[in-house]
Amino acid sequence: MGRIPPRSVLAALLVLAVAPPFVAQASGSVVGSFTMFHRIVRYHLDLSVVGSDGEHRVSVRSLRPHLSPEARNIVLPADGYAVGADQVDVVAAGLPEFARLLCDLHPGALTARARLVQDPFDTGATRVREKELPCPSASR
Repeated sequence: MGRIPPRSVLAALLVLAVAPPFVAQASGSVVGSFTMFHRIVRYHLDLSVVGSDGEHRVSVRSLRPHLSPEARNIVLPADGYAVGADQVDVVAAGLPEFARLLCDLHPGALTARARLVQDPFDTGATRVREKELPCPSASR
């Protein structure tokens, strides 16, 4: 029977097996980091409408009946701060549709605004994307 290697050798082998993915992730390298997503960000969706009496915030949760089950899983957590990767791109691409939906749901609105705030857990790297649309009822 073989001998069991010394603890120092076992510890070194354990470090060699476990450490590289963490080092790769910490250094920003995708190669060897063994992650499904190359970025994880925090995101928040702000919705509002402007009427003749001023600006009013609209809760993302109020859109629930108008969203598909798949969209609910992505959009509703963004009423607070949600964490995601590809979801952020989906929400960003949908900003014009959110603004149009707000116009439809608030007939007296002059404009509707959908704003996506995201950051990679670093408020110094915050990115804001916004879509503001005039509501068709405003031109009547």
